[in-house]
Amino acid sequence: MVARERSDEGNTEASAGGGAAVAVARPPRKQQHRPPTLRELRRTYGFDEVAIVPGDVTLNPDQTDISFRVGPHTLPLPVLASAMDAVVDLPFAASLGKLGGLAVLNLEGVQTRYEHPEDVLAGLRGSSEAEATARLQESYAPPIQEHLVGERVAALKAAGVLVAVAVTPANTKRLAPVAVEAGADILVVQSTVTTARHISRSYHGLILSELKASLQIPLIVGNCVTYSVATELMEEGVDGVLVGVGPGAACTTREVIGVGEERPQCSALGLVPDQLQERRGVRVEERHLSARRGSRRALG
Repeated sequence: MVARERSDEGNTEASAGGGAAVAVARPPRKQQHRPPTLRELRRTYGFDEVAIVPGDVTLNPDQTDISFRVGPHTLPLPVLASAMDAVVDLPFAASLGKLGGLAVLNLEGVQTRYEHPEDVLAGLRGSSEAEATARLQESYAPPIQEHLVGERVAALKAAGVLVAVAVTPANTKRLAPVAVEAGADILVVQSTVTTARHISRSYHGLILSELKASLQIPLIVGNCVTYSVATELMEEGVDGVLVGVGPGAACTTREVIGVGEERPQCSALGLVPDQLQERRGVRVEERHLSARRGSRRALG
């Protein structure tokens, strides 16, 4: 009688009987690979792919209300100017504020690195394409000066407009208290992509709910493009979320790292606000519209 014993790996087989035991080598078993699970793709739309459909009821222009609220503040003009050095400086922020809109001042740009940022911007405008990158790097090399943060906010307050300022998550704990103490009305925490759950080695990272409670002013965060992320941000207590990654004419996110929502921006904007407003009534703001028809379709 012969007893056969096979190893778990199936590499050898031993026989025992009346004679000596013999080990027979067997080829290793082939691993069985499961077919990959493909991510589901769905059709999305950009502003250039949709049109506004007239409704069933018409309304006199003098009875329309296009204002929007950010916390306790009501803005007659639903336009939020992006926190970019090439867009917002003190004169522009004051002018747009007096028209009823809101210009967001970048607290990490040239406005808070130089006493006279207009000279730096003038030099950048005169740069050739070949020297532009080096000039930009040089312009942002000096450190942020906290006293300039307070001075810029105070100057806008003196102009009699709402003051909105923007910081990145990495500098929020440092710069936000300075801006609020100087009189900032709205804080924007902005990065290329923002989530409520962030993995890092920091002992205690930026917790949006804690930030909101400590500052006691409206808080807008972004950017995001999905309902799930916007919902989690909303549950942190924020007053608004910025919807869209890379849909603007001046944005280089798509070109540099391949992340962007240029063409599906209409779908992202349509999905996030409707479902959030049904849940909590949180106002959602859109950003970086590069054409007049895009602005109209976003409002529609």
